[in-house]
Amino acid sequence: MEVILTQDVAKLGRRGEIVGVKDGYACNYLIPKKLALRASDANRRHFKEVMRQTCVRIDKQRASAEELRAKLDGEHVKFTLAFGETGKAYGSITAKQIAEGFREKGVYFDHHQVMLDHPFKEAGAHEVKIRLFEDVTATVKVWIVPEGEPAHRGSESTGEKESVQVEDPPETLKEG
Repeated sequence: MEVILTQDVAKLGRRGEIVGVKDGYACNYLIPKKLALRASDANRRHFKEVMRQTCVRIDKQRASAEELRAKLDGEHVKFTLAFGETGKAYGSITAKQIAEGFREKGVYFDHHQVMLDHPFKEAGAHEVKIRLFEDVTATVKVWIVPEGEPAHRGSESTGEKESVQVEDPPETLKEG
């Protein structure tokens, strides 16, 4: 029996492919679980239209992700974090805080898109990748400044762990 796969099925095929399978596999597994449709002429036409609409939607999402990447690339956000005498941070900067910091700058994305292996606990500059779409990734800088550092032009001090907009990185943290 020929079926049209409505989802990717391991060891069988990808969504939209027409594959030949045994009748029992199609009738007892693929079709009841809505993984496939019978490959009739009506289903072929219907699925072709659904795939066309999906492609249009994906193209729009990719275009908006490209626009957002253009806004984000090279941008930075600054956080103030309290450190002890031994240099150990009291707290950390997480993906959620990074997303909120950019939200305050008027750039919106979900914190799940921030690609962090672990929260930041060290002062200095950190490069962070933000996955905006399947293959669209932006790179931003996150500055972590110890609490009590001298204020820098263009920044406002709003307290621990809150984001602050800055024009340039603080002089004390410039990479050299």
